[in-house]
Amino acid sequence: MKIFIVGGLGFVGGSLATHLSYQGHDVTVLGYGLSLQAQKMRKVLSETAVNVLDAKIDLQEVWKVLSGNVVIHCGGMQSISKCKENPIECYEKNFLLTARVL
Repeated sequence: MKIFIVGGLGFVGGSLATHLSYQGHDVTVLGYGLSLQAQKMRKVLSETAVNVLDAKIDLQEVWKVLSGNVVIHCGGMQSISKCKENPIECYEKNFLLTARVL
């Protein structure tokens, strides 16, 4: 099965991608890779068959290329302090990204 995971460089999304890949699924993840967690997960995923796309790619372009059977949304900005410091970025990542995925 083709599976597309938004937020695939985070702990939950990356762990899920790894598990599904080992089960034989064709997994592609979309993630924003600047945090230490994302860098670690990118390294873990490089040892699997998971395809990693950078979140800076326009989602409309992703939909043109990828026709997955399943889309799983695990992305978001989880740090409360960072959300307070950057409310617009928090809104974009936690609300607008979800709306775009839908």
